[in-house]
Amino acid sequence: MLQPPFLLSERDDALACELFEQVFKHPTSLAQWRWKYLEGPRLGGVHVGIKSANGKLVAHAGASVFEGQYKDAQGLTKRLPMAQVCDVMVHESARDGVTHQGAYAQVIHALQESLAQTYAGVYAYGFAGIRPYKLGLKMGMYKCHQDCRMGQLKLMQAPITEAPLRTQQIQTKQFQIEPLHIEPSEFIKHHAKFDEWAHAWGTTDAPKILRTGAYLQWRFVQNPNARYQFWLYSQDGQTKAWFVTRAFSPGHLTVVDALMHPSLHPNLQPHAAQAMYQPHLFNQVLNQGFHEGNSQTQLVSSWYIQTEDSLTLEPIKACEVRVGEWHACKPPQFWPADTDVF
Repeated sequence: MLQPPFLLSERDDALACELFEQVFKHPTSLAQWRWKYLEGPRLGGVHVGIKSANGKLVAHAGASVFEGQYKDAQGLTKRLPMAQVCDVMVHESARDGVTHQGAYAQVIHALQESLAQTYAGVYAYGFAGIRPYKLGLKMGMYKCHQDCRMGQLKLMQAPITEAPLRTQQIQTKQFQIEPLHIEPSEFIKHHAKFDEWAHAWGTTDAPKILRTGAYLQWRFVQNPNARYQFWLYSQDGQTKAWFVTRAFSPGHLTVVDALMHPSLHPNLQPHAAQAMYQPHLFNQVLNQGFHEGNSQTQLVSSWYIQTEDSLTLEPIKACEVRVGEWHACKPPQFWPADTDVF
């Protein structure tokens, strides 16, 4: 017996953290939970929960909502709310009914309704493993747009890409990479420049969250559980891209986010451009010997590196989550930064 879905308030955060640990078998702190759902330059957040007859929280679905933008068919910049659906979890005691009346379906439908009522035109998206993806697909909730597999690139190892590489053209270009300090008191000085890049480089025909200085400050600088490093990628003294890395272990960096100047890919679709330039960047990172602690970087990983080994991995399914009607615009290209804290 389940109680009707309800909107969680801040006083329910501890119950949600407890359910998180029960379902995912590792803890999350109140600081991490509130950073995820309450802090940063967000438009808002939504929590939906279901309790059992005796008042125990047995299901939860959440969404963090930020401002996004894209170019329409006429080339005009349009704004829209973008909601990342996360922490969709059901206690094992409430998983007996995998139907439209079960806890999973009820909590997702309630989240869809709440998002539709609060954020007109919202583009909702999420990242599901194979089993929950198949369940959501059967219920008409998910539409997959990207299979995400983390590939690893060793020193001087050539990646497999989905687009032909104009390697000779890339090798003749002169790029410089430099770290950008991200202590809170220092990074805030760079907000205006990141705001400029977010609007100038981040507007395509696919929706993207506006990666402004304030957003990046929240996402990477203020994250209570992870440490990140920014890198600026320059050519002829002009910044052409920024990248963010996270150290997984000594000698192993993963590239979690990036934004590139349109001149780097004037005639390419975004995914092909990323496949083209990022392996080049990764090789430079490795060859220049950036250090994490006392160990030289020997391994770089990202969704945009694919090897024979990574292509055999079970993917994470990056999906649009249906709220009202499906969106007709080109689907976003997602990054590991969209999942590595959720």
